[in-house]
Amino acid sequence: MDNVMDHCIIEQMLKRPFAARTMEEKIKVIGHPVPRPPMEQLKSTYKLKGKIMSRNFNVSSYDQQWLCGSAKLNKLFCWPCLLFRSANEKNVWSKEGYSDLNHLSASIKTHSSSKDHINNSLALSMFGQMRIDEALDHSRQIARNKHNEEVTKNRKGMRTLIEITCFLGTHGLAFRGHYECSDSTNRGNYKDLCTLIAARDPAFQDFINNKVFSGTSGGIQNELIECIESYMLQTIKREVLDAECVSIMMDESTDSARLSQLSCTLRYLRPDGTPVERLVRLADVSSDKTAAALAGHVDEIVKACLASIEELKAEHHFYRTLNDAIDVSGETITDSNGINYRPIYDFIIDKIIDEMSKRFKELDEYKFIILLNHEKFAEFNVTFPTMNLKMLISYHSKFDEAKLYNELTVLYSREEFRGKNILYYISFILGQNLHQTFSETLRLARMILTLPNTTASVERTFSVLRRIKNYLRSKSGHNRLFGIMMMAVEKDLLHEMMLTPLFYDDIIDKFALEVNRRIPLLYE
Repeated sequence: MDNVMDHCIIEQMLKRPFAARTMEEKIKVIGHPVPRPPMEQLKSTYKLKGKIMSRNFNVSSYDQQWLCGSAKLNKLFCWPCLLFRSANEKNVWSKEGYSDLNHLSASIKTHSSSKDHINNSLALSMFGQMRIDEALDHSRQIARNKHNEEVTKNRKGMRTLIEITCFLGTHGLAFRGHYECSDSTNRGNYKDLCTLIAARDPAFQDFINNKVFSGTSGGIQNELIECIESYMLQTIKREVLDAECVSIMMDESTDSARLSQLSCTLRYLRPDGTPVERLVRLADVSSDKTAAALAGHVDEIVKACLASIEELKAEHHFYRTLNDAIDVSGETITDSNGINYRPIYDFIIDKIIDEMSKRFKELDEYKFIILLNHEKFAEFNVTFPTMNLKMLISYHSKFDEAKLYNELTVLYSREEFRGKNILYYISFILGQNLHQTFSETLRLARMILTLPNTTASVERTFSVLRRIKNYLRSKSGHNRLFGIMMMAVEKDLLHEMMLTPLFYDDIIDKFALEVNRRIPLLYE
C-alpha cells in the first residue's frame, strides 16, 4: 500500500478498484488526503470572434468537496464516485476523467445532482461507522451469521436446562442419582428429565449429546443453580432498596448432618404495599454461635442488601449479655469434694430470667401500633392517643409529629376509614395519589406492616431444609443446598420471574460469562 501513496493515487484506483482491496488498504485510502493538485497543464481552447482562446483550470473549483484531480493523467475526477462506483456505472467522473473546462460549471452541477453521486457520497461518509467492513467482507458476514445461528440453538437448549433446574428446585426434588451411568435404570431426576424431553425434541437431543459440552454434568447443574440463586437475590435486593422499612428475622436449627444452620429472612413491603418475607441467607454456625458471630451475620446482610439504608434498629444486647454470662460462669468452681456446678447453673438461670424480663418489657415501645387500629378510630376521634404518638416519635424520630397528628385526626373523623385494615389504607393512599397528602400516615402504615408478628417464615425454611437435606442427601454442598432452598422457599418469586421476557436470557448470559464455555452462547 505504500507504493499507492508514493504514486498517483487516482491512477492506482483506476488500475485496481477500491472494492477489490483489503480492509487495511481501504482504511489507508480513506485516510489519504483528497488529491487536489493545481492542474497547471489542464487547458481547453475555444473560439471567440475568430480567435482561438485558451481557458486554464481555476483551483477555486475545488470548493466542491468531491472534486479531485490527477496531474499525471491531467484529468478531473469525483472522489466518492472513484472509490464507490458500481461495476455497471457509466460515469466519466469515475472512469475516464473530465477535462472539458469550457463546460466545467454545467458538468459539475449536473453530476452533483445525479443519483449515483449521491449514493457514492453517502457510502464515503458512512464508511467505518456502521461496520461497513463486514458488509464488504462477505465471508466474514457469513461466518457471523453461522455463529449466531449456532448460538440460537445452544441458547434454546440452555433454556430447557434452566426450566428443568427450576422445576426440580421449586418442588424440592433431588437432582442427582446414586448411579448415573448409561445402563442405570435411575440416573437421577435431572438426567432422566433431559432424556424424557430429548425423546420428543430432536434439537434438544442433539444439544445434550454434544461431546464438547456436557449439559447434564454435576458441575453444570451446580453452576445453573448458583446463577438462578444469584439472580433471585439480585431481584430481592432491588425490592429491598425500594422499600422504606425492612425487618430481619433469624432462627437456627440442626439439619440431618447435625450442622447448625442459621436461616435469615427479610420482611418488607413491595411498591403496591403487599408485605413479603424473603429468604436471603443460610449460614452454617456450628463452629460459632456466640452473640458476636450472629451479629456478624446481621452486619453482612445489611452490607449486602441494605447498603443504602442509613439506620437499622437492631437489638443485640440480649445475646451479648447472655453470652457474657455463659463465658463468666464457665470458670471452674471447686470445693473440698471436687467440682460444684450448682453456682454456675443458678447464675445462668438468674441472668436469663433477668434479661427476659428486660426484653419483653421493651414491647411497650411498640404500643404506637394502636394508632392505626381501626377498632379504636371512634374512640380516638373523641380522645386523641397523644401518648402513643409520643412513643412513636421516640421510637422513630424522623416522623413529622405535627403533620402526622393532623393526618390521623382526619383519618379518625372519617366514617369510610373505619373497619378497614392497614393494607387498605396503603392501597387507598397510593391509588388516590395521596402519598404526599398522607405521607406520614403512609410511612407509619408501612412500618407497622414491616414489623414481623411471628417467625413462621423462618420456621418454614427449616421444614424445606429437612425435605431437601434428608439422610439420603446429607452430603450436599452448602452453596448447592442454599440455591435449591432458595428455589423451593421462594417458588412464588421464581415463577413470577420466569414469566418475564428477560429471565432466561439474563441467566444464560450470566452462565456464559462465568467461565470460557466450550460452546458459543453469546451473539456477535
